[in-house]
Amino acid sequence: MTISVYQWNIRTRKGVQRFLALKAKSLPSIALDDELVYESLIPMQEELIAEIQRRYIVKNQNH
Repeated sequence: MTISVYQWNIRTRKGVQRFLALKAKSLPSIALDDELVYESLIPMQEELIAEIQRRYIVKNQNH
């Protein structure tokens, strides 16, 4: 399993474009698989890991 992590700087044009594309309204915001999942908070480590694992299972259930 490979996980790619990107951090967008809201002070750059590219970062603002990404923020708007996700339809985020506040910081911090975390998107997984191009879906805004957490907004205005940073989840506990266990919660974030569980969400990543859940998405991995869903994506790979037919493989």
